[in-house]
Amino acid sequence: MVHGGRLARRVRTRALYTGEPYSDLKGRTVFDNVVPIPMAATKDQEFLESEVLRTFGGYGEWLAHPVGIARLRLASDGSLAVWLDSHAEMHPIRRPPEWLPGTIFPFSQTLVGMLLPRVRPDGELSGIPRLRLVSVRGGDLIVSLVGTTSRMTLHGAPGTQWKADIAEFHRTLDLSGETPLWASGSLTAAEREFERDVPGVTRSAHDLAWLGSGLLRRVALFHTVNSAYRTRFWTNPDRKTGGEWIFEFATRRDVPVEHDAFIARLTDRQWGLPLAVRHHFCMCDHDALWDRECSYTLAHTGDERGRLHLRFQHVRRDADENDHARRDFAEIGSSEAWLDRVLPDPPGREASVTDDVRERRKQYWQRAIESRHRSR
Repeated sequence: MVHGGRLARRVRTRALYTGEPYSDLKGRTVFDNVVPIPMAATKDQEFLESEVLRTFGGYGEWLAHPVGIARLRLASDGSLAVWLDSHAEMHPIRRPPEWLPGTIFPFSQTLVGMLLPRVRPDGELSGIPRLRLVSVRGGDLIVSLVGTTSRMTLHGAPGTQWKADIAEFHRTLDLSGETPLWASGSLTAAEREFERDVPGVTRSAHDLAWLGSGLLRRVALFHTVNSAYRTRFWTNPDRKTGGEWIFEFATRRDVPVEHDAFIARLTDRQWGLPLAVRHHFCMCDHDALWDRECSYTLAHTGDERGRLHLRFQHVRRDADENDHARRDFAEIGSSEAWLDRVLPDPPGREASVTDDVRERRKQYWQRAIESRHRSR
């Protein structure tokens, strides 16, 4: 019974980090006691996973799961498959004027344009350099890096039509005069020129790969432990440090910011990444009149280059945004349990920017201006 209880706890913990179904994990006969979440088997695999995750960050819209990934499957050989959200909605702030509120579109259509490399007539490269389309098998899109054994499977939600999405994307490239590169059997001149022209960006991408791959393999933490309803992320290259991954988490003001729990899971000695907090600034005890942001910078406990910067934002929003946010997330597939945790209904008193808050902020600035005039 003791062994069975310990195994059950380990299965539940792994599911917390990866999103893998409990029933799938329970049936596994091998469960590594030393490294319960396996690392990428090669540096090429690590780089592929990191670059795919970075590309997801460029999307920036509302998705059913914080990164657009519902769950993973980690095989014992180190290979990786990710289960994608089905649809997305354009955030109201970024929605083009001609789009009606509530416009929803297949996530796979956007991913095709974000992932697959191509070059414009003027030589500008888009997509992930070196990425190649290996095959499409039903709802699975399998990609690799040219000249390597790396593999990653993007498992589309039911109804995903990768072949149709790729064919339509190819037609748009024909109209714009762009050249697709994802079927080339070798590194193209355009990709070689890109890497030569921006060596610092390429070097930082490799320096950050261990971190990007490790975060992707624990991607469910953004959904299961974090209390943010919106997650944005990107990378910044830096020659001195190797660059940084930056994540911004927006938590509604009436919901507790769970940054301590999130960082504890992320840096857990057995399940997490070899990271330690180097700098932090916490505003949880600051004046409740304003939005707050607690920031943490983490670095490798050894000598790997690259840092992780986490920004936990505790925000008020206009009442109409709070009203439509939960509905919008539900329409694109967010679970009721997650919505009840991060966007409880009805919103609490602290959730919105009310007339009283606006008046208090106005009085604050009036006093600040008067004080400045008196000091002159």
